[in-house]
Amino acid sequence: MSMEALKEDLHKKGLEIAGKNIADAQEEAKKIIAEGELEARKLREKAMAELRNELVHMKNYAVQNSELESRRRISTAKKAILDRMKESMVREVIPVLGRSIIEKWDGMLIKRALNTIPNGYIKMDPQLYSKLAHLSSYTYEGNLNNSAGGIIVESSDRTLVLNLTYENILSAVWEKRFSDIYSVIFSD
Repeated sequence: MSMEALKEDLHKKGLEIAGKNIADAQEEAKKIIAEGELEARKLREKAMAELRNELVHMKNYAVQNSELESRRRISTAKKAILDRMKESMVREVIPVLGRSIIEKWDGMLIKRALNTIPNGYIKMDPQLYSKLAHLSSYTYEGNLNNSAGGIIVESSDRTLVLNLTYENILSAVWEKRFSDIYSVIFSD
């Protein structure tokens, strides 16, 4: 074989090997690209699933926050209604009752005060105090300022105070019966 033929044969074999290597490389590249696309698709699907989950979580969180805020606003409104009712009870109801009922109530309060603190100081309506001669064991200290009525009695040594103002009595009853009052007003 001549040198020229050998050269041509080597060239031909080199082209065959190069062609096979190129084909193998292209096949390998297609395989790598397909695997990359598959991996990218899986990552995209995973990211979308995570995003959907996060959106659902955010939506649930927003709904829960909205419900909580709603309940808080309703609770605040109910408290405001109850506070206005409590305030208006003494301010608006007592004046309508009439003097005879008020004097009867004050008489009961005075009996309670005498049993608890037999002598000392008393604050109450001056007209009613002047009618009650049996209160000589008490020193009159004046009218109840900013109160709808009732009495405040203090022991002689000023260590014991009995607040029987209408507002104080109403507050005690209100606290004791709050759940009943709430149920009647806001029966759901």
